[in-house]
Amino acid sequence: MAREHANIRLDMWGDDEWRELSLGAQHLYLHLLTSPTLSYAGVADWRPARLAGVSKDATSAKVTAAADELESKVFVVRDDETEEILIRSFLKHDGLLKKPNVAKAMVVAFTKTVSPTIRGVIVHELTRLHEKHPEWSAFALGEVREILERPSVNPFEKGSGKGSEIYPSLLTTNYLLPATNSTQLATSANEVRDDVRELCELLQKLIVENGSKEPTITDKWLNDARLMLDKDGRDFAAAGRLIQWCQGDPFWKSNILSMPTFRAKYDQLRLDANRQIEERKGKQPTKTQRAQSLIEMGRQRDQQRNQGVIEA
Repeated sequence: MAREHANIRLDMWGDDEWRELSLGAQHLYLHLLTSPTLSYAGVADWRPARLAGVSKDATSAKVTAAADELESKVFVVRDDETEEILIRSFLKHDGLLKKPNVAKAMVVAFTKTVSPTIRGVIVHELTRLHEKHPEWSAFALGEVREILERPSVNPFEKGSGKGSEIYPSLLTTNYLLPATNSTQLATSANEVRDDVRELCELLQKLIVENGSKEPTITDKWLNDARLMLDKDGRDFAAAGRLIQWCQGDPFWKSNILSMPTFRAKYDQLRLDANRQIEERKGKQPTKTQRAQSLIEMGRQRDQQRNQGVIEA
């Protein structure tokens, strides 16, 4: 069954962490919460360009920046590979776990979720809710109990920040094992290599040179740069040249303001850059055309000499 309305809690406006979010981040959260694509598991489509398309002055870069902010506070969990985004506390606040029939729809939505990371976080949230509210009717269903037995991914790590919990690097989508403690989150996939950092610093530097505010090189930036090289198979030197090109292009320099966006738009950027190169080549004469032009010029000069127009 499709969702026809959203359950929005009014007491969120009294929450300190919610009130510390920017207007853009709050708007994106409410947008996701009321999205027609939001499933009963709290998972919506993550397509920044489409999300930007429903607001007059929105851009893909602004949507991505808002998502970065929400993700840093663990309001959402995002997977760019599968184009899915999870509203982490959806199951806690929506009330569907108190209704057996709707809880069954949640189980179906969970099975349709592609991202292993998001599935693991849903299991983690369900486990926490089961411990606090074992009386909720959903936990009497065999299908829900089966989900509780699946691998869990804890998106939190104890820290010294406000609220005592901060958000670490997300696991990559090919990480299929359960995370039992915070040390498992520090996988080799998240180690910073020189080539990864160099690409991020290049993009950061050029964005600043274009007059924009200096972006922060987040774990998300580093992870996307690494995936771009390792998973997508992009050449390091070619990626660097494309970063330089897009930051020199009048259109793209205002739209590519983060490494995740650059990675998502890589092929579109590559094709656009190659198209411009071909167009410039088409405006320049080839060697054959230049040779023919010289021959024609010589022929015209000989003709003019014969006619006495110019001196030999």
